[in-house]
Amino acid sequence: MARRPEGWTLSRDARTGVWFARFRHDGRQFSRSTRETDRGEALTVAARIHAEVASGARRVGVARREPLARLTSEWL
Repeated sequence: MARRPEGWTLSRDARTGVWFARFRHDGRQFSRSTRETDRGEALTVAARIHAEVASGARRVGVARREPLARLTSEWL
């Protein structure tokens, strides 16, 4: 069985040319846009994105667990 690589990799969107940082953390796979088309700049941004997620500085989306009736009343 192959070992998973540590760190991150870059993949490029063929349509837009934007680079994406791809990595795994805590069993979840992430694919975050670097918003860069230059590979050199994308490398720097990808390293920062990976470090923020791994250190906990960048929180992953957390769903609110609220009853629908309460959310509806707040909205109204």
